[in-house]
Amino acid sequence: MKQEISTMNRNHLRTVALLGALLALASVPAFAASGTVGPFYTVPNATFIENQSGDTIVTLNDTSGSIATLQTSINNARSANPSAILVINLKSGATYTVSSTGLVLGSHECLIGTGATISASSTSTATFLIQVSSGATNVSIAGGTLNGNNRTLNGIQVPAANRVNIDKVVVENCGNDCILLKGNGSTVFDNECTVTRCDCSGSSAHAGISAQNLTQAVIAENNCHDNGQGIWLATSARCSVFNNTCNNNTTTDIQVNSGSDNAIANNHLEGGATGLTMASATSNNVVASNYFKTLATGISDAATGDNYHDNFYSSGVTTRFTSSGTGANIVAYKGTLAASGQNYFYPPTSVDNHSAAIMNGKARTDVTIGATTMSSVQSQYNSARSAHPNDVIVLHLTGTTYTGNAALVLSSYTCVILSGTINLNSGIAGITASSASYISVSGGTINGQSTTGRTGISFSGCTMVLIDHMTLENFGDKNTRVGGSDVIHLSGGGSPQIVGYCTINGGAARGIWTQLSGQKSIITDNEVTNVNQDGVDCDSHTKSSLVKINNCHDNIRYGVFIEQGATYDQALANTCTNNGRGVNIYDNLEDTTNWNTAAFNQCSGNGTGIRVGSFDTTTVASHNFLFNNVITTSTSGGVNSETNGTQNYWSQQYLSGNGSDYGSTVSAVFFNSKDVP
Repeated sequence: MKQEISTMNRNHLRTVALLGALLALASVPAFAASGTVGPFYTVPNATFIENQSGDTIVTLNDTSGSIATLQTSINNARSANPSAILVINLKSGATYTVSSTGLVLGSHECLIGTGATISASSTSTATFLIQVSSGATNVSIAGGTLNGNNRTLNGIQVPAANRVNIDKVVVENCGNDCILLKGNGSTVFDNECTVTRCDCSGSSAHAGISAQNLTQAVIAENNCHDNGQGIWLATSARCSVFNNTCNNNTTTDIQVNSGSDNAIANNHLEGGATGLTMASATSNNVVASNYFKTLATGISDAATGDNYHDNFYSSGVTTRFTSSGTGANIVAYKGTLAASGQNYFYPPTSVDNHSAAIMNGKARTDVTIGATTMSSVQSQYNSARSAHPNDVIVLHLTGTTYTGNAALVLSSYTCVILSGTINLNSGIAGITASSASYISVSGGTINGQSTTGRTGISFSGCTMVLIDHMTLENFGDKNTRVGGSDVIHLSGGGSPQIVGYCTINGGAARGIWTQLSGQKSIITDNEVTNVNQDGVDCDSHTKSSLVKINNCHDNIRYGVFIEQGATYDQALANTCTNNGRGVNIYDNLEDTTNWNTAAFNQCSGNGTGIRVGSFDTTTVASHNFLFNNVITTSTSGGVNSETNGTQNYWSQQYLSGNGSDYGSTVSAVFFNSKDVP
């Protein structure tokens, strides 16, 4: 065993060429689809682990290949250096055999297993191959192969810990879970554990990844196959299960066994009995843009109030959806679902213009209106509504152009499919609704004709809302702010409220603006450019919303803004380029903007890459989680973690070419754990 001690400003993480980050940026599609996209994970390149200056690092380079010898060396190094960070490199090419006990890691320890294998013996009585001590914090495991040899053990076992990163580990053939990761409870914050890029297989009666008692965990870009369950999430809240591939797991590919306000998005689920199981103890989760293939059952829902959108089922799925739960909010896509007793909405759209039933228990009436004025469209729509008060009205606006001389005001149970362009007159809003439910608008263009002072689409107090595949343009000069000129505005009402696959170009205020206090919104796969304020603004207590894979560029203020008491929101894999700031988590009006997650965002050429903070001591932005964002060529700070707030946790960013990588870190805590390519 060799031991090296170094201090102050050593480069403790592998540097990845800027080209790699730029290629990752280039791989992000403007409009993605259901299922996995990316990949988004970028190997970080920070030059410190926990402290920008003053890290004390003890590096252990094991040459023994023995678990017992390695454990003794770790224990001795910790005893001699109680406050140091230990970086532990396994011997490449070695096989470490576990007989009676595995390797135990404690706080502030980073294990690198590249090229090494830890394997259970054929007679092993150990209960784990690697364990993170209960109560530990800032621990990482990266690289290597763990082989349980079909013994009754967990590959990686974390009984209860905070801020554990597990990355790019192969775990196989475990009699229990491949990875068992537990936090300290679904209401205990500053937990923020991650599992990324792992390959987990061969746990035939248990899970590839079992994640329990967690808040704000990120489980992303893993491959879990040939287990009992692929990913098992239990007693956890506000977690991101994103962009994973799970196949041929016997019972279910992903099971949310208990917990709330989690996002299950852009996963590829294939083979086995059930793709996704939402058990009865779960509630208020968002399930979006998942792909289901060759399964007996796509989704089995027994939960309360979960929200579904943009999930796609291939022809190889025998039963798409089964439900024994209550209050599920289901927006179906490209095929009907059996969802009796649930809040079911299957709106015809420009990319799915079907003739099937739209809601449970309601007929549909289709009305086709050619080119005319919007006041005439309103009159014909009102007549159809009066003649068929209990039906869902489908307005097919098939004309090339419409004169926008009046706003189109929608009532409940209405679907609009626009083929051409609505050219709005000065001062006239596009499409509005108030206190309506089950409404959708899809396709075509709303052209503001370079006038300001009104919205393109505004829904207030509405429930079950879909805005889909639309273009909204020319709502004012981006260089001059004009109030009331927000292009899409959602406020109040109920869940879900969805804006997907839209293009917004040009506006004197915000692009997409949400003011939602607990109503779930899904803002996905939109492009927003050339607006004065923000591409996407989660404002005024917007809570537990999912903002993912949007492309926000060339806006005067921010790409994605989470502000004014917004909590529990998740901003995942957005591209923010050439804005005033890329991602901004900030409070200006005496509210707390806490517990939000921003992960895998690509921020390039902004004034500031990502900022967190608050304008005075009575309002704070605290306990926000910033994970594996790529921040390049910011003219000022790449990372700005300002006053006022505490425990804003930054882990695994990639920073390059910024005027200053770290503009302010007053409210920041860091754990840039050692990683592998």
